[in-house]
Order: sequence, then structure tokens, then C-alpha cells
Amino acid sequence: MRIIFSSISAPFFSEYLALITGEKHVSWSQVPLYRKKDSYLFLVGLYSPTHSFYQRISHFNKIIILFAGSDLLRLNKMKITDRNRLFKQLKKDGVVFAVESPEIYDRIKEMYNLKTEIIYLPSRFEFSKNPPDMPEKFSVGCYMPCCKDIKSDKRFFYGFDTIVKVVKEMPDVDFYFYHNKGGYIERSDELEMKNFIGCTKSIKNMPKFLRNISCGLRLTDHDTYSMSAIEYNMAGRWFINNYPMPYCDKISHKAKAQEIVDKIIKVMNRGGNNIEGMVFYRSNHDKNVFYKKIKSVFLRT
Repeated sequence: MRIIFSSISAPFFSEYLALITGEKHVSWSQVPLYRKKDSYLFLVGLYSPTHSFYQRISHFNKIIILFAGSDLLRLNKMKITDRNRLFKQLKKDGVVFAVESPEIYDRIKEMYNLKTEIIYLPSRFEFSKNPPDMPEKFSVGCYMPCCKDIKSDKRFFYGFDTIVKVVKEMPDVDFYFYHNKGGYIERSDELEMKNFIGCTKSIKNMPKFLRNISCGLRLTDHDTYSMSAIEYNMAGRWFINNYPMPYCDKISHKAKAQEIVDKIIKVMNRGGNNIEGMVFYRSNHDKNVFYKKIKSVFLRT
């Protein structure tokens, strides 16, 4: 069985899925070169394709398209007739639609009357059997892309302004800002906050990084299931999220600083590791479970 992984707008994600399964990853532009009746395509994200999209994915044995967060936004903006035509054409091409969780499955079913497969996504990291003890000082981790060019800065998609207010309100809690593509660049105003810690190097080893983190915080404009929440739970850490996920502490979609402060205090008073979350995510988001699942979907008649 030959599986090809690719993505139009999230190649970093599809590449790591190929890596952990030992399958091949190709760029979106190269996908037509691998179209064969004995090959299977796993595509991360639909991204409202144009007509040329159909021709790129045709002639594969079967295709899995995993919905991404921005897919739902774009699908909502389409005319009902166009959207139904899109789904009909893709099914004709042998597409099986997939989502990351039961919650998203229900949303898709309610919004579009579309049946999907639930495929839990795996982390690329191996976590120790027993979660490490919580750090002595409570700390919060915030995934936060950073760019020198203000115009192309993506931090505001991740609720940066609101989180900075939280940092100022909680001087006794350390907030670590990081991302996985280069170090976080602290600006002069951020350096004035002693508990604002910009990680100067990209995070390559998440289990090691999370040894010094008590809780994650995510406040995005739109989302589905975040890998950050999955990995924090797998490490036995807590996670505060503005989208519902099992064993995460839910805040409002557009949560204000005070709501977040109150939630962090609640988590601080809880103490100990997030054992239930760890068990749930390790059992469902294991790479072997993922690989077995997608193969079963591909081979199903």
C-alpha cells in the first residue's frame, strides 16, 4: 500500500504525518506525478479548491481530505449549490472527508449534512511513561509566531494583545512565548515585563520544553483541534483553550483578560498533573493508532 501525504497550505503538518508513518510526502505542485490507481492520497486541508484541484487529485485509488480550521470558514461563505457540487465532485473522485474529533464531526454533520471519518492526529514526540512533576513556579506556555515586519505579524491571530494584558495582571506567573520556526523576537516593550519570556530558539523538543511549563494558553480567531493542546495533555499538563477540547479548560471565544486571569488562578489552585487528559490523549493520539486508522479507511470498500 502506497500512501502520499500532501497539503496546499499546511505542508509542514502533512510532512510530519508522512515522517511518523514512514510514507512519502510531496509538495502540492508535485501531486499529479504520483497519481496511480494503486496509490492513496492523504490531503491536509481542503482550502476551497478551484476547478484545477479536481484534476490534481483524480486517478488516485482513494483520497482522504482532513478538514482544516479555515476550511469551515471558507465553506460557510460558499453558495449552497456550489458547496454541494464541490462535495459531490470530490466524492466522485474517491474522496473520504475526515475530521479530528467527535465535536467537529457533529458540527460538520449539522452544518452541511456531511458524514465524515474521525481521525485523531498524532504528536511527533515521544513522551515519558510518567509525567514529570510540575515546576515549582507556575508558568504558562503560549504558542506565538513572531515577525519583525509588523504588517506580516501573525501574533494578533493568537490573541496577543489580550494575553499581554494577562501577563501584566499576573506578575508572579511566568509566561513563555515560543514557536517552532525560529526564536521568538522580544521587542523593547516586552522586555520591560520580567515575567514575559520570549524563547530565543525554536522548540524542537516539546516534551523537554513542557517540563518547565504548568499550563498552556491558546486564544485564536478560529481553530479546530490544536496540536498544542494535544501535546500539553500528553505531557500531563493543563491547557486553557477558547475552543472546546476534552480535558481542556474552556474560555470564551473572545475572552477578556480578566476571564483568562480567573481561569489561570483556578488551574493554579488545582495542583498536580492532568492525569485524565494524559491518558485520553495518549490512547487516542498515538501514531500507531493513527496509521492503523487511515489504512483501514483507505482499504474500506
